[in-house]
Amino acid sequence: HFARDGYRSTTNRRLADDVGITPAALYHYFESKSELYAAVYCDAVESLYSEFDRVAAGRGSLLGKYRAVLRRASELQVEDQTLTGFIVAVALEKQRQPDLIAMIGAQRGRHAKFFGDLVDDAAAAGELQPDVDRQALADVMGALVTGLARMTASAGDQHRYTAAVA
Repeated sequence: HFARDGYRSTTNRRLADDVGITPAALYHYFESKSELYAAVYCDAVESLYSEFDRVAAGRGSLLGKYRAVLRRASELQVEDQTLTGFIVAVALEKQRQPDLIAMIGAQRGRHAKFFGDLVDDAAAAGELQPDVDRQALADVMGALVTGLARMTASAGDQHRYTAAVA
């Protein structure tokens, strides 16, 4: 529901009904809708970047790892359009619901860390010239993945991402 309907339109009653429990039972697990939303987000981010870690492992070069990540991101977009749409939407929801910022703190740096680690590993392996700004390179790599996801989510056409990385 969060991915499809957004934070505001998703109610605890609808969430509880979908999983066959009462709204009161839902509050046994999560104190608030914000807490549930944050838990869903943290789980989605962890799943996504664990998958990126998996596909990048053993690919050798920075370019090989990055290609594998782009391809897997594209595949995930086709498999489940809501995943990237949800992750992208969180940036807007954090502005509307400031209490979410503290709740998702555990995952806030996962994106930057992932791309930073890719670049740092490449530098350590001698793949980069010494004057390359590693932070800028990591930022550009992350921005491309995020930008493609945003474009696909806003266009409603997951095949645009696939075509962009083919």
